[in-house]
Order: sequence, then structure tokens, then C-alpha cells
Amino acid sequence: MPSYCAFLGHQPHLSLAELSVLLPDFKVQKMWQPQIVTFDTKLEIDETWLNGIGGTVLIAKELSVPSAKKKDANLEKIIPSLLHGELKGVKKKAVFSFRCFGVARSQIRTLYRVCKLHLKSRELSSRYIGNERHPAKPGTLLLRGIPGPGNCEVVILRDEKKGARVKDDEPIWIGSTIAVQDIEAYTERDMGKPFRDTQTGLLPPKLAQVMLNLAFLTLPLDPPTPGKTKKKDGSVWEKITVWDPFCGSGVIALEAVLRRAHILASDKTEKAVKGCIENIKWMRNREKTPKAVTHHIWKQNALKPCELARNPSVIVTETSLGPPLKKAPTKKDVASLIRDAEKLELGFFENIAKVVPETPVICSFPVYITKDGTKHFLPKVLGKIEKLGYRLTCVSNPHIKATDRHSLLYLRPDQYVGREILSFLPPQKKS
Repeated sequence: MPSYCAFLGHQPHLSLAELSVLLPDFKVQKMWQPQIVTFDTKLEIDETWLNGIGGTVLIAKELSVPSAKKKDANLEKIIPSLLHGELKGVKKKAVFSFRCFGVARSQIRTLYRVCKLHLKSRELSSRYIGNERHPAKPGTLLLRGIPGPGNCEVVILRDEKKGARVKDDEPIWIGSTIAVQDIEAYTERDMGKPFRDTQTGLLPPKLAQVMLNLAFLTLPLDPPTPGKTKKKDGSVWEKITVWDPFCGSGVIALEAVLRRAHILASDKTEKAVKGCIENIKWMRNREKTPKAVTHHIWKQNALKPCELARNPSVIVTETSLGPPLKKAPTKKDVASLIRDAEKLELGFFENIAKVVPETPVICSFPVYITKDGTKHFLPKVLGKIEKLGYRLTCVSNPHIKATDRHSLLYLRPDQYVGREILSFLPPQKKS
């Protein structure tokens, strides 16, 4: 079974949840640190598959190096020949890089010098990118053709602690980077779309991707399979209709269109609806989305009944984070914000329980953070939603830190409003 290493985003518990949903046999080998994990899966992960993953920055696949299983392995002897094997047959100037954890800076510096000399002795000119302090950024890797023919990034993980004696039986993991997140593509989708509304909470495209992928917790469909993603997961996503009843500028809708899912998007403001229509048109023209993939965008209050153009497979939405906060809210502010938010959330669920009672929901609730760092959740609404028949579900994995409310948090430093990501199964049918 292949072993992989994932370098996770700044919300590693969400990243792990996403991976565990999309890879049914996902098994954590080792957490090297919160944002680095090695894992097993029998599926062959590829770069196209990673393009649909919001929470993982880079994936490497383990290389077969039997002699490197012990901590005392001599990297200066192992890596040069290993690297040459990956670059053998290259006629142009090769580009290589190292991404290391637990390896001393001085050893990294020695390592890339030894590798350059080794490659030169094999009549292969090369260029090293990155340095002993910092590995090359993902955008730089892609710019230099990594991963790709004639280029290679070697990933080295070891448990060595500064000043500690190395134990002979401690493992070392060596692999090569096989997929890198295209940061520029995310920036283009976020900043380059024709309509952006900075007055409302801006949902990051990566988080929208994660929320869409968490939908497979609730859908009776297998998630997109690595190694079979040449058509951008169309074989799976084209069977799915996503409804975002609080669409705003259409971040979730845009990410769903990118996967070729059918789209329902609605909002109570005319400004948002016009902006979403403009953005969807921009994305469809850019991605050449087939006409068979439909989208319907209209003005609609999410708390009021409506007729839908088609039945949604899943609702994926960010309801409301409340008004923008320029400073930490007081306890009095929080009480008012929570009262308004709970009224909105309950009204929304009461409405969809009537309109689409068989549709699961992936959504975010606001979490308000006071000056002392205390997190204030919506305390009463979950019980009321469950009385409507909705059932909370969450990823079950000891390495994933969920709340005692069976939710996942998205929190950024120095922000006063966080997001609580929740997954609801629909009410069970009455027999």
C-alpha cells in the first residue's frame, strides 16, 4: 500500500477531515507536527485530484529506500543516488529541491552541495531551489516544473531534535513531491472574479472546497477517486446538485461549477444575485463548462418557501457571520449577536425542513471571540435544529480535533468571528 506525506494548511484538523472523507481507507501513519502527516491509502493520488482539495498544500509519495528506515542512515550517501535515479535521462538542466523536517540546516546545505556534485559527475547539470532555512514555496515549485519530467523535490522527515541523541531504531521517511496546490489559481478565483463584495464576510475559496468535499459525509455517493480524475471529477460531481441559499458573490457556487456540479444559488439581495450571476458567467466561460451542467441563480429570502428548478442533492452554505466587527465584541455585544444569529439559523432550518426535507446540509455558524479569547458558540440552536429531525454527523478519527458539539472550527488569528463547520443528515423518513 502506498505511503504518502501531506503538508496541510493552516487549519490542519479541517485538512485531515477533508482527506479522511475523500479517502475511504485513509490511515494516519504518523503526525510529525500538526501540519505534516504521513498516511496510507491504496489509491494512487495524482495532481489533478489535489486540485479539488482545499486543505492540503502539497503531497509527496514515499520512495523505496530500505536502508533509510533507520535514523542513523547516511543521507549524504542515500540521497544523491536516489535523486539521480529520479532525474536520470534528463537532457536539459535539472531542477531539484528539498523539503525537510527534523534535518539540521547545516546538513541540508551539505546535502544539496553533495547532490549537485554527484549529478555533475554523471554529466547532468542542475539547479537547486530553496535554501537550508526555508524550502521552495509551492508557487516556485510549480513555476520551476516540480513535479514534472526532469525535476524533483525530495521530502525528508525524521524525528531528530536539536541537541538530542539520535536513536538507531527511530524511523526516517523519504519521498518525492507528486502534487502541489496551485496558489495562483486560488488567488485568481478569489481576487480576479469580476464581482467582490468586501462589505460581507468573504468565504475563502479553499474553505468552500473543504465544505463541498465534506458533503460526501452525507451523500449516498462515493467521493472522487484519485487516479481517475482526468475529467476534473465530472463523473461524480455531474450527478450532484448543490444549493447555496446564502450565495453572496457565489464563492461556493464557483467552486462547485469548477467541479461541474449543477448549481442552485440564491440570496435575498439583488446586489448579491447580480454579482453571483456575473461571477458564474465568468467562471463558465473560463473553464468551458458544458451546457449540460446547469445553474440557476435567483433572488430569494432563505427563510421563506420557494420552488426550485431542480431537487438539490446537498445544501452547502455559509449562512451569516453577522455584521463586520472592527474590534473584539463585549459580552453584551455577543449576547445580541448570538440572539440574532440563532433566530436566523433556526428560521432557515425550519424553512428547508419544509421545502427540501430529504436534503443534507453542510453549513457554517458564527463563533464570536471576546477580548480574553473566549469562544462563544450559538448555545441553543443545535438542540432546536435536532428537534426538527436533523442529525449531526462528523468525521471520526482520533487525530482530528472536533468540538464537543461534533463540529469543526475555522479560526484565524486576530479575528473576532470564527466559523463553526457543521454537517447535518436530513430528518429520517417517517414510516
